Amino acid sequence: MTVWQLTELIKKFYTYPTSTNLVLNSNGSMLFPAVTICNSNPIRKSLLSSTSTDIRNLIAAADTTEAPQVWEWDTFDDNSSFYDSYDSEASVSFDFAYEFASLDDATITATGHQLEDMLVSCNFKGKSCSPSNFSHFIHYKYGNCYTFNSGFNSTIAETEKSGPVYGLALELYLEQDEYIGSLSPDAGIKLTIHNQTSMPFPEENGINLAPGFKTGISLKLTEIIRAKAPHGECKDYTKAENYLYNAWAEEGQLSIDYSYVACQKTCFQQSLIRFCGCCSLDLPCSGAALTDELSEYPYGVGWCLYSNDTQAICESNVLEKYEKSDLPCSSSCVPPCDETEFMTEVSMSAWPSTAYMDAAINDFRSASSTIFSTITTSSTETEKRSFMNENGVKVEIYYRYLNFEVIKTEASYEVENLLSDIGGQLGLWIGLSIVSLFEIIEIVSDIVVIGILRLCSKKKNGVKSIRDDQLNDDEEANSKLPPSFSRAGTKHR
Repeated sequence: MTVWQLTELIKKFYTYPTSTNLVLNSNGSMLFPAVTICNSNPIRKSLLSSTSTDIRNLIAAADTTEAPQVWEWDTFDDNSSFYDSYDSEASVSFDFAYEFASLDDATITATGHQLEDMLVSCNFKGKSCSPSNFSHFIHYKYGNCYTFNSGFNSTIAETEKSGPVYGLALELYLEQDEYIGSLSPDAGIKLTIHNQTSMPFPEENGINLAPGFKTGISLKLTEIIRAKAPHGECKDYTKAENYLYNAWAEEGQLSIDYSYVACQKTCFQQSLIRFCGCCSLDLPCSGAALTDELSEYPYGVGWCLYSNDTQAICESNVLEKYEKSDLPCSSSCVPPCDETEFMTEVSMSAWPSTAYMDAAINDFRSASSTIFSTITTSSTETEKRSFMNENGVKVEIYYRYLNFEVIKTEASYEVENLLSDIGGQLGLWIGLSIVSLFEIIEIVSDIVVIGILRLCSKKKNGVKSIRDDQLNDDEEANSKLPPSFSRAGTKHR
């Protein structure tokens, strides 16, 4: 039984069990997150001529109005090729992404929406901020994106209290008159809240800010601490390793550390280059992380084009392997041991109110000469409302509470626990604990002492018994003598 119990304890130890604890901590101040904003429209219509001929032709063809057709769902059966072709909106999106990626960074920056034109008002903790407090990077889909409090060449801002007054408030001008219909079926701002050293992915994690509304975003900070090997699979990546597993490590004005999502995307791009000889449009196609794969193609690697059947089929096969975990991404990409996430709650209200309309219009007119000439003091209330419903966006970002959650996974059964349990089992089944050992010694001592005492007692009783027997024998002998002999003997004495 003892051997079985000890075997089970050792087996338990080598399963490396863990426990997850949730702790709520509070601080007098907290670091404010980075906030990234991107206009949904990547290119301003007035500067379309500064782009490529292919982009202009693509947009011209996409904007051509065709006669509507009645869609008959009954024409499709189970054996149709419904999923084998893209619809018109997706086709335009893919074609534009290919041509857009072919432009140089200077052209994309110049033709996209400028923060100086979009930013009407900026306040952090009630104090004014400006475009100089934002960092810039280029997104494959939205073009110019701007990050507040990125930490690039500046100190990361902190806040000492919760609530909207002690957060970030932005008023933004969408410039819908610069939108290109085929590229921007929706109007608004993509906003992403993230850690300063994490790459924002607005197309996946962004919050849509709609015109004509004020959006309130309350935050709750969560810190995730994972157990290290052998109890977990996390890893603390060095700067050198970050460059190997993160294609965004060299992203312009941002300082991007390793993240699990970035590593997975980088691994997919590496596999795509290796197997197909082309790059996915939504991922970087240069940098230290892709050096080995790019070196296999001395004449360069272009973007994968979905209209190229060979590349499209190859990319589809790589994607299928990626989804089935048949690529080495699962083994090469593990979560970091320490990670920060921001949980959000979003609320919305109509903005501006009728009573506040004139004040809001004045703010917009003073921020842009274009607005100043578009909306005048003689504009009707209907014109003002229409303008703000199409172009005015307000957002407030703040901490809900000045505390944060720590989710910590740690080893629940370590060496000291194993040794303690082994001692307990030995004490239970064999009695070899220190206390039991002294008890055994005491019992043995008592037995020895009692034995000695009994032996001594037996010896004394034996001597007394011999004397009693001799006296009894003498008396018996005297009783057998004749009376005369007995009397003579008496006289003689």
